Amino acid sequence: MTGHIRRSLAYLCAFLFLLRASAAMAGDGLIWEFNKGSETAYTARLGSKVQGRMDLSAGTEVALANPERSGMTGKVAFWGAIDIPPPSKDTGAKMRISSRFDGMEGRRSVTVTRSRSNALPSGLKCDFDQLYVLEYDPLGDRQVHGRTTQSVKLSSARTNTSVFARGSVSDRDPEWKASLGVEQTVRKNIKLRATVSDLNRDDRKGRLEAGYTFKW
Repeated sequence: MTGHIRRSLAYLCAFLFLLRASAAMAGDGLIWEFNKGSETAYTARLGSKVQGRMDLSAGTEVALANPERSGMTGKVAFWGAIDIPPPSKDTGAKMRISSRFDGMEGRRSVTVTRSRSNALPSGLKCDFDQLYVLEYDPLGDRQVHGRTTQSVKLSSARTNTSVFARGSVSDRDPEWKASLGVEQTVRKNIKLRATVSDLNRDDRKGRLEAGYTFKW
């Protein structure tokens, strides 16, 4: 095991100890999520959540992999989030501020998401979503980069049909990228989606997707 992995595990143990102590004082349980990506890749997401006027959560994410079965490699990331409730329950608005640090010297990012849902006549619903991201890579160009995505979706509960439009832009590519699509749910577990991207360009791209969901 390399020195980097030892330091990461030491930080992880200390961080989990503080999380467990804070969760015990607050009376809230810990977050334990384990996933197996493949036969040799595993991810553990551990943290604590404190509920109040604003929901606060923080923790760490550990990814372990042994692709060639010759030695284990790992990555540790720290994350935190604040969920801000809407000023009124009737507004249907939500806001979330989250951050992520990939290890002690990796990429840092801060994300702000805002969403709003409005009920319309005839069983229609309109959803607005806004995403703002600031990123900084101390091992890269050491510049702060930003990007944003705006989207709107109109859905019908009667026909299980949704029409959505999305636009995104970043400081790396200041030209807006727009897309338009439609999604149809068939028999509650089959989804069909058609999307046309790069609407403002001559070389538009179309995509047709189908998905199936099975629960047991």
